[in-house]
Amino acid sequence: MLALTSLVIPHRAMARASAADTRIRHEPPEPSRGQPGRDKSTPTKPRAAATIAAKPHPAAGDHEGSGQLVSVFMPGLFLLPVAQQPPDLPQFVSPDDDTLTEFGATSSSGSIGLIAHNYLAGAEFFDLRVADEFFLIYGDGRVEPFVVSAIERYQALQPDSPYSEFINLRSGGQLSASELHDRIYETPGRVVFQTCIARENETEWGRLFVIAKPAAD
Repeated sequence: MLALTSLVIPHRAMARASAADTRIRHEPPEPSRGQPGRDKSTPTKPRAAATIAAKPHPAAGDHEGSGQLVSVFMPGLFLLPVAQQPPDLPQFVSPDDDTLTEFGATSSSGSIGLIAHNYLAGAEFFDLRVADEFFLIYGDGRVEPFVVSAIERYQALQPDSPYSEFINLRSGGQLSASELHDRIYETPGRVVFQTCIARENETEWGRLFVIAKPAAD
């Protein structure tokens, strides 16, 4: 398991993380570098366009038949399984390639956070655009359509701290970690893809949030 300090986690969730968390942290592998100043993280490896005949189907496995989120289908881009965070590890992000992690700290607000390392599945988030439609697939066969409505980027003034202050790269406004968490996640019904932005020699220089709303709205 891997814990990542780059998540925007409210203080109440961080309080549940024990000192043992520090023992499972390790440095991510050094990513390949792109052009200086680009806010895209490590390059996405070649991937065949994701397609599913007819309509998306739930991923088979232990959660089949349950109401748990099991995968995300972005037509033409990806079909990725969703892992769950272990109890009391709000910083956990799956170390598996091509796997998203559902951010447990957002469940109380009614939003869905989907997080991934920028050198693994999170690299896919940089290819998302406003108006892209995708589907959440649940173990009980339910399929919910969403559409990307906004993309926000922030610089972390203390990249390795979950309590960092953040600068909005579009407006220049500054927010605390808690304020940013509330801005991004405290809207019921939305889906948020979150990963880090790498720049120069800092793999956690900033944060990317791809925000979506139900397609019917």
